[in-house]
Amino acid sequence: MLKINKRTKSIIVAIIILFQIASITNAYAPSAGPSKIDAVLVLDSSGSMKFSDPKGISIEAVKMFIDMCSIEGDKIGIIAYNDSIIAEKQLTEIKSSKDKQSLKDMAASIPRKSDTDLGLALRRAAEMLDKNRDDAHKPMIILLSDGRTDLGKSKRTLSQSEADKKEALRIAQYKGYPIYTIGLNVDGSVDKDELKSLSESTKAKDFITDRAEDLPQILSEIFADHLKLKIVSPGYFTGTGSFEDIKIPIPDSNVVEANISMLSQSPVELKLYDNNGKERDINSDGIYYATSSKYSMLKILNPEKGEWLLKVKGISGDKIKINLIFNYDIDIIM
Repeated sequence: MLKINKRTKSIIVAIIILFQIASITNAYAPSAGPSKIDAVLVLDSSGSMKFSDPKGISIEAVKMFIDMCSIEGDKIGIIAYNDSIIAEKQLTEIKSSKDKQSLKDMAASIPRKSDTDLGLALRRAAEMLDKNRDDAHKPMIILLSDGRTDLGKSKRTLSQSEADKKEALRIAQYKGYPIYTIGLNVDGSVDKDELKSLSESTKAKDFITDRAEDLPQILSEIFADHLKLKIVSPGYFTGTGSFEDIKIPIPDSNVVEANISMLSQSPVELKLYDNNGKERDINSDGIYYATSSKYSMLKILNPEKGEWLLKVKGISGDKIKINLIFNYDIDIIM
């Protein structure tokens, strides 16, 4: 049996401690930037969606998700389907606000008609990720649907659609593509079990809502969950026609992007002040502002640590919800 004297034991203990210190140092080492995603948005554009989402809020939610993505680096693809693929945009790397606008314009132009082939759409989404994704990015699929397959007069059969769904799940499970599902249940006909099964089998979350107005909030939660970020919500306030003060606490200097979303029935007016009390121009360098009929999105790049102030003016009586999502440049590895 090998004998170890006290001096040798001390050296071994010291080496072990040094390895532990090195591991902790690497765990908190800065990364090259915030986490990036490769997301395929799968949109049910069948005729039934005219009843499930008559105001087209699902499209507004998709547009907001695109605005939440990084100014540069994330890749977004879009698949719109009924009983066939009616519109498709391959994974596109976002390099500017123009790229985002192009994706949003496409989503807004998709018609709603005919029957539904869920399996075909999911298989196409899985194949799109498989073909074009970046290995350094976090892949994901987001499905907005009522969960049903209704082929009607289509030449496709239910067995073909089911086979496509199984192939999509095989790829997603093997490659690690979470399928987040959002079911609109306005008329009570959503297939909750189908959507829940798709998400659970790929280790993702499923959402069901009977209010299309909830979709922007749900998309915010999906964005935060996938990147392991935290939503900080100062809550709701009711517009008065005057500016209301919203404090934006930037917790530390590692925040690369501060995403501030404002969900409302009507556009809002904003004023922004940094941590030194200086007013900053909206859409100046490092500050990006996007607005639509149901939301406003403010993105601040590399904000200084401290308390910023956002002044928000909404139409009197309009209920406005504020969400904050911070994207960091440090990967904490436990």
